[in-house]
Amino acid sequence: MTATEQVAALIRLAMVPLGAVIMFGVAWVVLRSVSRQIRRRVEQSLSAGPDWNQRFDDLQAAVEAIAFEVERIGEIERFAVQRIARRGPAVSSAIRADRAGADNID
Repeated sequence: MTATEQVAALIRLAMVPLGAVIMFGVAWVVLRSVSRQIRRRVEQSLSAGPDWNQRFDDLQAAVEAIAFEVERIGEIERFAVQRIARRGPAVSSAIRADRAGADNID
């Protein structure tokens, strides 16, 4: 084997690891760039996003207001039922007849 053949063999032998190192370096640069872009987008969305604590407090206040109104409606209904019951069976039977007539409408 001549000297030029030996050099050519060494170059071919070195090409595989050298190619792997170059590919690894390119992949490292690309992945690092992509991860930085993702990090920037996440930071922007978190900093520009709404105040979640305030939104949660508003939602909690709205649910409490709805619960209060539902309780109030229930109390009014109980009061109406008591008033009807105090008026006597004639009013109760008239209400039942009225409801039965409403159910039979075609």
